[in-house]
Amino acid sequence: MLDIYVNPHRMGDFLMNTPLMNATGTRFILKDTEENRRVSVLGVGLADIDFLPQLPHETEWKIPERGKFWPRRLLDAHGFQHCSCLPKIKLTDEEWFAGRSMMGGLRNPIVIRDIQGYGEERNVPPGLMQKIVDNNPEYTFVSFGLTMGHSSRPHKASSLRNAVALDDLPLRILAACYAAIGLYVGVDTGSYHLM
Repeated sequence: MLDIYVNPHRMGDFLMNTPLMNATGTRFILKDTEENRRVSVLGVGLADIDFLPQLPHETEWKIPERGKFWPRRLLDAHGFQHCSCLPKIKLTDEEWFAGRSMMGGLRNPIVIRDIQGYGEERNVPPGLMQKIVDNNPEYTFVSFGLTMGHSSRPHKASSLRNAVALDDLPLRILAACYAAIGLYVGVDTGSYHLM
């Protein structure tokens, strides 16, 4: 069995490994940190995940394949050329049902992430997200928050007028809600990759 040692620094980094988990059935060995233990629940059903207090020096995201397309290169190198490179989470039937139930009563739901105040305002005009909500009344915009228990970069659900705000969902239920919606407006964040 191939062991892959990874030290993801954020949820998005962990999710970039899920295509490898799904395709190869490898064992993933993560550096034992609070953040890695929190996000590792997203790999349940995809691969065996273990933790070590320290990883071999060259595996802490210094591997030559690092970069935007390194999961694709690693899949190709191990004979998995026809596998999807998109992030994947294997939800249980109960989790799917919970997400669909929570989002089922909303008319045309779209996830929105108000990036103001979180250091992610790069090239985004102030008030843009509110304008999107105001100019599209046929949709229900839903903002999700992440707590410190779910992310090293916590944020509260935005206070956009006329948007539904939901905080403190477990990561796997958040993934199920995203899967039930399938549409997202916002910047590139770790939670976006749950979709």
